Amino acid sequence: MKPRTIVNNRLLIVLLTAGLTVGLISWDYHQTPGQFEQSINDTTPKKKNYDLDKKVRNLDDVLDELDAADMKINMENMKKELAEAMKGIDQEK
Repeated sequence: MKPRTIVNNRLLIVLLTAGLTVGLISWDYHQTPGQFEQSINDTTPKKKNYDLDKKVRNLDDVLDELDAADMKINMENMKKELAEAMKGIDQEK
């Protein structure tokens, strides 16, 4: 072999080794983010979503209370009608 070929082969091996080393080292390197860091928080606040759910639950509770109040009014009306009917009963008959 020519002396020049041996030098070229050694130089080629050194360059390939150096390139492979730099490539493998940089493969696992995680760069720190610059000024364009992505926000971790969501763009819409979750508190509003919970408020909507709470309003729906409160609406169900209000409907139950209205049903109970309606039932109470009906019972009061029935008591009045029963009292009037009892007054109208002739006990002698």
